[in-house]
Formats: sequence, structure tokens, C-alpha cells
Amino acid sequence: MKFCKNCGHELNEEAKFCKSCGAPVDSSVPNHTQHEPVQENSTPKKAKMDKKKLWIILPIIFVVLAGVFIGGYFLGESLFGKQSQLENIRTAIETNDEEALKSLLTSENGMQDTYYHEFASYFQDHPDRLDHLISDLEKEMNEEGDASALIDPVEEGKTFYLYPQYHFEVEPVTIMASANFEQTEVHIPGYEAFQTEQAGEQIPVDVLPGKYTVTFLHREKYGSFDQTVTLDFWQANQDQLEASVAFEGNVVEIESNYPEAELIVNGKAQGTTIEETSSYGPVTYDGTTYLAALLEFPWETYYSNEVTITSPSQQKVALEFEWVEDDLKEAIYSRIAQHTNEWIQAYHKTSIREFTVMKNEEYLESTRANFERMENDDSHFEGDIERIRIDDGSFTFENTTASVIAELEFYSGYYESGQYDELERSRDTYYWLYEFEYDQEAGNWFIMNSEELSDFETDDIINYE
Repeated sequence: MKFCKNCGHELNEEAKFCKSCGAPVDSSVPNHTQHEPVQENSTPKKAKMDKKKLWIILPIIFVVLAGVFIGGYFLGESLFGKQSQLENIRTAIETNDEEALKSLLTSENGMQDTYYHEFASYFQDHPDRLDHLISDLEKEMNEEGDASALIDPVEEGKTFYLYPQYHFEVEPVTIMASANFEQTEVHIPGYEAFQTEQAGEQIPVDVLPGKYTVTFLHREKYGSFDQTVTLDFWQANQDQLEASVAFEGNVVEIESNYPEAELIVNGKAQGTTIEETSSYGPVTYDGTTYLAALLEFPWETYYSNEVTITSPSQQKVALEFEWVEDDLKEAIYSRIAQHTNEWIQAYHKTSIREFTVMKNEEYLESTRANFERMENDDSHFEGDIERIRIDDGSFTFENTTASVIAELEFYSGYYESGQYDELERSRDTYYWLYEFEYDQEAGNWFIMNSEELSDFETDDIINYE
């Protein structure tokens, strides 16, 4: 019998083509036994069938492996992922599992066992803030920004090279404590008490985040005072908060007839004016606090009266400068008298150089013209000042300027050369508004402007002698 070399199908002896596959039959090929061609020609058919099965099996295997991998990944994520770690924190807080918190939370400054309990208790009492904390930590773990100022997730490795593992670093925070009384005790639960040395001094205290009640106690020279301040770092989400108190009482109101004067306390200038410091405290009532004021002018330095605080009834303190205006008036009025005498001498000598107080150029130019006319007329002056009266009520001054109205009464007259016997004197009165300015270099007051008036402005008139 013959068989097709291509497909192994049995052939007729006379067949030239295989009826099964159409392949030509080689007549020169000798006949074989039945089992021999089957063994030779069945192999290609079986290989072809194996390839078809392989293309079916491989995708199934791939799908199965992918499913196993994905399922394994999500199983690992649920066990070791970020959400799992955050849920561990939440569960530890809600169940008050301090041992679990110890494994999750760390701090560079160390953490006492009591802190874990306080930490859990706080967030149990404030579940909304716990939600907010977990949300902030999740943002930081996903690198979406620095959301929490108080706890920092720190990556410490990966589980199965896929899942980042974190510990949670609790950052130290600072309480800035201050009181308006020196020698005030400051008490913070869990920390050593301390005392302020200066009023208003800010003392930093490093603590772990939490809710604190800061107590201030004063039992020293100002009396007995206490006050508390509550700080909540979790609510504020800030790494620094101020605990500041201002004890009420032991304060005096200050007034002065010169509010621009500088305040002096216990002999020390405060660097502020009375106008800027309308009240001062704390003060003692045992006689160790005394107040005064300093007033500086280019021509003089003045000190007010000194007031010692000895009783709580001293709620107001008046710091008065009694001699400033009197001294200034004396200086100005004496310069008017000097100018008047210089005027007499200048007219006697018809010399403008006699004037040293008067700096008003317009006035001096007018006087110079008078002297020229006297020389042309060959006339002379004879006379004296009879009286100087000052409108004390018109006196004003500010900084280095002052002004006042003066009445000058002369008994005088004019005569021609060689005719002194024909001199006729008369009493003449003049009213002048003088404006002075202090020259620091010369160290004196000078008349910078003068205006002739018809009368005084007030009834507060004094005679100057």
C-alpha cells in the first residue's frame, strides 16, 4: 500500500494525486508497511494541533497571572499602604492604644509616656480635628504640599519594594511667654516653672504640640495677681503661639503742662514723651516708684516736680514745670529792654551799629534812612526811655520762637546843632509786636520781625523794670 507523503492518507496504487490533500504522488517511492508511513507522516499534523492549543493557553495563563499580581498588589496596599498606615493612627487614637502610638509617633526631643495618652484623649474629644490631621498627613504623604506644621511623615523604607513605610515625626513647638510685671512666675503643665526678669520680656519655651493652660502668678512687689492663657496648637496648626498677660491695676495716669516732656521713672529716662505715655505701670505703693519729667530746650534743661507713689489712691500724677515760662519771659523781656536802650544809644550816635538785638533788616534799613535824614538836617536826638510795659497775656512761644507785645514810652526830642537850649521834649508811646528766634550758635534771642501796633491785645499788663 502507498501513503501520501504530505498528509499520510492511504493511496490507490495507480493514484497520481492524493485525494485528501491534492499532493502529487511520487511513483518512484517504494511501498512501505502500514505502520511506517503513519509514524512518519502523523508528526506534522500533531505539531500543528499543539501550536493552536498553545495560542489558546498562553493568554489564559497571562490573564490569570495578571489577576494574581493585581489582586496581590491591592491586598498588599490594603495591608501596608499609606491609607492602612493612616488608619492605624486613627485606630490607635480611637482605642487609646498607647503602645501602637509609641510605634507610630516619634520626636527629636523625646516623648514621655503621658504624652501619648494626652495625644489620644485630645483627638478623641475633637474628632473633627482628627479628620483634619489625617487629611493633612495624607496630602504630605502624597507630596501634595506641606499641610501639617506639627507632624511630618518620614519615609523609612519600603515593604516588598512597593509600599513606602512611614514613621510620624512630631515637631517641637514654642510658647512665647510674657507678662507686664517682672518677677512673674510662669507655670506650664509638665514643664518646670520659671520667672520673668523684665516686664514685657518674651521667654521661649519648647514643648510638644497640644493644648496647654499657661498660668501666670505674681506675688511680688506689685501685689497678688494671677491669670491663665489657653493655647491650642492643634487648632492653630502653628509652630509658635504667644501666651501674654497684662495684669490690670498699679497704673497711674500722667499729665503735664508740657506734654512734650520726656518721662523719667526712678531717675531713668524712658525715651517717650508724656503725650505718648499717658499712663504708666506697673508701679509700687511702697515709696520705691517715683516719677518726674525732663524738658530740654536749646537754652536750658528743665526738670519737673518729682512725685512718689505711696497709695493706690494716686491714680493721677501731675508733672509740672513751674519755671520754664517764667525763665523764658525774663529772657525775652530783658532783650526788649536791651533793644530799647540800644535804640536810645543808636539815635544819640546816629549809628546803626549800636543794634545787637534787632535783626529785622526792614527795621534796620528804615532806621538807617532816619539817621541819614538827621545828618542832612543837622539835627540831633536827646531823650530816654521812661517806661516799658509788657502785654504778658500776649506772650507765646513754640520750640525756638517767641512773640510778645510791648509798650515803650519815651521822653525825648530833637534839636539842631548849637541850639540845644531850644530842645523841646515830649512823652511819646509806641506799641510793638516783637517776634523772637533763638540762635543756638550765639546762645541768645534775637528780634527777627517787628510790627508797630496801636494798643495791647489783653488786659494782663505788667511793668518791666
